[in-house]
Amino acid sequence: MLLSCRAVEPIKSLTPLDIENSNLKTRNNRTAYQKLNKSTDFQRGYLTGFTAIELILVIAVLALLSAAGFNYYFNYLSRLELDEDIKIIKSVLRDAQSSAISGEGFEKWGVRFHNATDTQPYFDLFRGSAYDNATKTQEFSLAASVVYATPASGNLIDVVFEKRTGTVATSSNITVSIKGRNITITRSVTVTPQGRITTE
Repeated sequence: MLLSCRAVEPIKSLTPLDIENSNLKTRNNRTAYQKLNKSTDFQRGYLTGFTAIELILVIAVLALLSAAGFNYYFNYLSRLELDEDIKIIKSVLRDAQSSAISGEGFEKWGVRFHNATDTQPYFDLFRGSAYDNATKTQEFSLAASVVYATPASGNLIDVVFEKRTGTVATSSNITVSIKGRNITITRSVTVTPQGRITTE
């Protein structure tokens, strides 16, 4: 019995070029397979994208960020209005004191702060030792987002400066705050008996 023998080829050592060609073929095969899968997924209706839950989560996060941003923005605007009203109050008090010191109209000058319940809180510049409509020279309203903390609701405070000296009979404190917000910010103007006007 004759046995046939095949010559065994020697094991060929791989060169770097052979390895690179092998990797390239593997990559090309993988890319072709992915393209084939995508086309069959498209034909079957399996499109990749956002799910409804993902979209709802994104919308919810955007809504929360928007709410926080609007709240911060409105609080910022309210602070600006509060600071502006304090500047105006201080300026009007200084005008009244200056008019009294200069002897304008040969009278005392004052400012009435009225925490009205039926209208927007306001303050008036007036001449004379007592306030009435005839002596009122100018009226100012607080901003819509600002209210008096002092004087209390329905009450009033008159600050009257003496002629020539610009002093007052008793010290007065006017405090304003932001209305109806979830923040508590107040600003105060104090007039001392010596006529010193300060803000806090």
